[in-house]
Amino acid sequence: LGANLPKDHYDVITFWDVLEHVTDPKAYLKEAFRVLKPGGYLIINFPDFGCPLARLAGKRWWFLSPVHIYYFTRKTIGQFLTVQGFTIQKMERHWQTLSLGYLFERFDAYSKLISKMGTAFTRRFHLSELPIRYYASQALAIAKKPN
Repeated sequence: LGANLPKDHYDVITFWDVLEHVTDPKAYLKEAFRVLKPGGYLIINFPDFGCPLARLAGKRWWFLSPVHIYYFTRKTIGQFLTVQGFTIQKMERHWQTLSLGYLFERFDAYSKLISKMGTAFTRRFHLSELPIRYYASQALAIAKKPN
């Protein structure tokens, strides 16, 4: 966005892990509204700072990062979208799929023992590439520009 994009031109815009990294998320939403066609959709994926997993993990929440400028909840994203003129179509947990081996490797920051044992197990039984669907406190918002 910001490259002199034509007004009312796009059917769909996605911000996949974007808004938490930008200095002015409101400007991004405003520009998305401008360039979307009437009836167009904006799809946003973001770490949900208000979810139970984030509250449970506290200071050890995996999405606390120096590269994240902002933290959103479903409520705050919804408010941002509504103020910009969007109507919320859906707001839900976002489930991801990653390999079992990768998940055990990433678990190292929380328990080196579980990470090491899980990694050895997945390698021994050739399960490293097994796809695992999981929820890690991300949310998905789908909003529509009114017709």
